[in-house]
Amino acid sequence: MSAAQMQLLTARMSPKDRSALKKMMLRPGFVAEWNNLDALAAGFAKALLAAENSTPSTGFKLFTNYDPEAILWLGFTSIDPAVTERFNLFLKVWPRPASAFRTR
Repeated sequence: MSAAQMQLLTARMSPKDRSALKKMMLRPGFVAEWNNLDALAAGFAKALLAAENSTPSTGFKLFTNYDPEAILWLGFTSIDPAVTERFNLFLKVWPRPASAFRTR
């Protein structure tokens, strides 16, 4: 179960019920991830739109090395056209490095 999944599953719950559910979680680190999901996504958005990550190679590296939860949540929640464009470039345009296709 990911923090993003929990955010979606509990979106329609009242804040009181969601808080009670968080208190019942066995792993406090998971609750911290869940609580910080928006901040993680904002950090990824800032990095994604930074000038130093504007080339395909640096953008690709950012997508493949950043926290997957942050990427998932930003991709799901962002309404910023620049962010959406970068996701489209990563998923549809930027080629994979040749090393990704090598089999051993």
